[in-house]
Amino acid sequence: MIMALFLSKELAQQKRAHLNYAVAQLRSEEATDDAKMNIRLLAASPAVLLGWFGFGAYKGAVKEHPPAQRRDALLRFARIAMFNVIS
Repeated sequence: MIMALFLSKELAQQKRAHLNYAVAQLRSEEATDDAKMNIRLLAASPAVLLGWFGFGAYKGAVKEHPPAQRRDALLRFARIAMFNVIS
């Protein structure tokens, strides 16, 4: 009788632990999805896109082959904008 009482307590505690684990796993997955969405929204903002474009333009202006670097900056800007529209 006493053994059954301890056993039922342990089984109930095990069920609670499994439930807590499942809840923690679900919350972790939701938090990861939210973080990914926030990163996408931040990367797609006009300020960030213009910042990358400005960085590429500056890099192209100070390098020894400005036309090639400007072309690379424009392609980088277009690629970032395209990937942000697709995803």
